[in-house]
Amino acid sequence: KSFFDIISTFFNIENLEEINVLKKIARLKRETEELENIEEGESILTTNESVWTNILTIVKDYFSGKSKFDFDSLIKVFENNSNEDKIMEFFIQSHQELKVVGNITHSLSILEKLIESQESESIDN
Repeated sequence: KSFFDIISTFFNIENLEEINVLKKIARLKRETEELENIEEGESILTTNESVWTNILTIVKDYFSGKSKFDFDSLIKVFENNSNEDKIMEFFIQSHQELKVVGNITHSLSILEKLIESQESESIDN
């Protein structure tokens, strides 16, 4: 499956363009593909797609059982447009972390902190 096939399964929204951060993630994905194609040649295309799809698969698996937070909490973070910068930070960091270390364990803490922050805000309001 492609990156967007996987990420579209995360949301119960017909028009994914309503979630601003998804446009930014798409741009980041495209830019990293273009840069890596220039640097490493055409064979990187399939590798790069798998890096991005691996990130989504790891995130979905992690928040479907391994995290203290559930997947719905993660989706609420993505749907809140004020979280865009932190979500982009997560994708940039996890792209590098997956390529260098082979996992995104450290990067997942960014998403958990976002969920904690959002949940404490909703309790305060």
